[in-house]
Amino acid sequence: MGQEAGTTNTRVERVRSPCVGTCLLDPSIGGCIGCYRTVEEITNWKTMTDAEKLRSLRRIEDARRSTRTF
Repeated sequence: MGQEAGTTNTRVERVRSPCVGTCLLDPSIGGCIGCYRTVEEITNWKTMTDAEKLRSLRRIEDARRSTRTF
């Protein structure tokens, strides 16, 4: 099954959630010990813009490298 003549592939790759299925909120670190997201990021992920998600992912990567503190 190919593409119809005159159509284009408009599939857009979205920013994926960093969820790893280990959902445990730890108040001492201010977020999830599995994905490192804050409660606000978890709650708002579906409505965040891609730019906001990418900022969160950069913060998460920094947190993973240094400490588990948000």
